Amino acid sequence: MIFWHPRLDLLSRRLDGMLEPKVSLRLEQHLKECSLCRGWLEAFAQVKKGLQDLPTLEGNHAGPMPVPVLVPVETVPFFQKGVALALLVGIGFILGLLLFRPAQPTMRIISSSSQLVTSEGILQPFLQSDTAMRAFQAQPSGHVDLEIPDHLLLRLRAGTMITWQQVNHPWWGQRPNIVVNLMQGELLARTKEHFWGSHLEIRTPTATTLVKGTALAVKVDPSLDSTTLKVLAGSVFFSPYLGKVGVEVGSGQMSQIQSARLPERPRLLLPSERQQLLEVYRIGQDPEMALVVGEGPERVEELLRPALLYLTRRKNTGLQPFLRKAVGQVNAAILAGEDLSQNQGDLKVLEMTARSMEDQEKGVPLRLFLGGCAARLGEVERARAHFDWVVKKFPGDSRAPLALAAIGTSEAYRQILARYPNSPEADLARDFLKKHPR
Repeated sequence: MIFWHPRLDLLSRRLDGMLEPKVSLRLEQHLKECSLCRGWLEAFAQVKKGLQDLPTLEGNHAGPMPVPVLVPVETVPFFQKGVALALLVGIGFILGLLLFRPAQPTMRIISSSSQLVTSEGILQPFLQSDTAMRAFQAQPSGHVDLEIPDHLLLRLRAGTMITWQQVNHPWWGQRPNIVVNLMQGELLARTKEHFWGSHLEIRTPTATTLVKGTALAVKVDPSLDSTTLKVLAGSVFFSPYLGKVGVEVGSGQMSQIQSARLPERPRLLLPSERQQLLEVYRIGQDPEMALVVGEGPERVEELLRPALLYLTRRKNTGLQPFLRKAVGQVNAAILAGEDLSQNQGDLKVLEMTARSMEDQEKGVPLRLFLGGCAARLGEVERARAHFDWVVKKFPGDSRAPLALAAIGTSEAYRQILARYPNSPEADLARDFLKKHPR
């Protein structure tokens, strides 16, 4: 009976001829006895061959892109402490795993103006995360929208190739860790409100982005051996591939890594670049109205900057033309860094609209937007009236703790901890009350 198995990264390194002689000898002896590990090794070999055999995209004059070495991450096998531990705990663990563990989420195609093919050339509506990590590639025209329900939305631009894997298997109440490997092309990503507490890594041949709930775009240029990151909302740790030294790229910023060097110092996005990134809200079924903020505590600062308000491009949504015009003019002023005192007329139009808007989907983001604008103008009571409306009218909304944090008083932070202890703003409340105990 076999009581140990090598880590899967050792099998991958063995396939690439990267093992030391002593380790290699011990591994070969294990492979002679273990059909399970031989199966993993054969799966890795098939994936490597499949990736190498992928056809070059039309119009790519740089030649076939070398396949990056992607090290799969897996949890350490459970049975490592001998027969006694396995007999006592193993049966209960397996039964619990089978009966109570939630199903692993599936990435699914939700809309497409292109085709998505695997390394075997098969179009699939549901993309399973597996250790073999098959490649999925959007065709040279159009785009493909993907979703991991409750967690993540992705848009693959034409010619973009990815693999993805879930590197842990959470129990009830826990969040998954998800890795998306971007080999070529550009993807846009937006995390969903249930994502808080999860971890997302987007890896390229030259860089790793560790995402805190956010909206962003990542682009790989093989000809320059570079990765470009643009962040619309939230915060992203940006470093060379699997590195620990990098920079924090905040909302409204971008950075680039070239040839695995350290990332460039983040710079502000141009107004046109930030406007273009609003496309992330059109992935799948876009909301009628959305406040463009990240999913972490930094979203309070972003709100008071203030953030942008996104209005859908769908036809016949019921949004009045004057509302669209007023929001567009205020957004333009924010993007241009202008003084919002010049937009008091537009803000009054929006406030009149807000008084008659009882719909949660439209009313909550509009009130938060108006509160942020009033705060920027230094009109504290006017801002608080909008934030109070959100808390009192829709206390169950996921943005209610955001409104309390924007109020910024000790009492508001205590309410966050009492009513929303698992919200992104709870961490901010703890830090504030620690510094201001009274």
